[in-house]
Amino acid sequence: AKFRLGYAPNNNGLKALLASKGISEAEMQELGLIAVPEDKNRRSHDFFRDRVIIPIMDKRGRVIAFGGRIMGDGQPKYLNSPETPVFNKRRVLYNLNYARDKAFEARNIIICEGYMDVIQLAQAGFEEAVAALGTSITPDHVHKLLKTTDKIYFSFDGDGAGQKALRRALIAALPVVGDSQEVRFVVLPPEHDPDSLIKAKGPDAFEAEIEKSLPLTQFFVKTVSEGK
Repeated sequence: AKFRLGYAPNNNGLKALLASKGISEAEMQELGLIAVPEDKNRRSHDFFRDRVIIPIMDKRGRVIAFGGRIMGDGQPKYLNSPETPVFNKRRVLYNLNYARDKAFEARNIIICEGYMDVIQLAQAGFEEAVAALGTSITPDHVHKLLKTTDKIYFSFDGDGAGQKALRRALIAALPVVGDSQEVRFVVLPPEHDPDSLIKAKGPDAFEAEIEKSLPLTQFFVKTVSEGK
């Protein structure tokens, strides 16, 4: 209920509903709610079908886009709204509307990779978590968070892709972090992400990883010295 999760049936119900309200297909397409095939003989259809739906909200709690997780097997596993006049994924962070106040209380904020990490962390008591939306962390993201708190933890997947994402986050943080601010990097075991770690070992295990996190300077040295 808090995250307003829903479900998109495997039909064109949204397209029909919006059409009944006088919204044109051009407007639906501009907002990323329908997909229009290049083949002119095929009809447009709902962009999200047979997926768990995760509303993406701006900092005021207004829905500006959606994420969809497939039910069962299939690709892509996750689907996000395309960029639209109201949704710029390089500037928006999932759950920032809820996490801002919690981050102010906790005096830090946690950035992870996906919706499910954020939701699992919130259930485990880490309500100051946010996630990027289908894009690498940008200096804009980091700058926005440093207006909320002076300490950021990056906690991505422990596998190779997650570690590459951590290095990209380091590059994004360097131009914007100030002397009085702290950026730390949580290096999880290779087999875990925040979601799976908490499910397997509980919140205390994630708290222990936070305690072991590396400050920016140490992570920078670790990154540039690997293999040398």
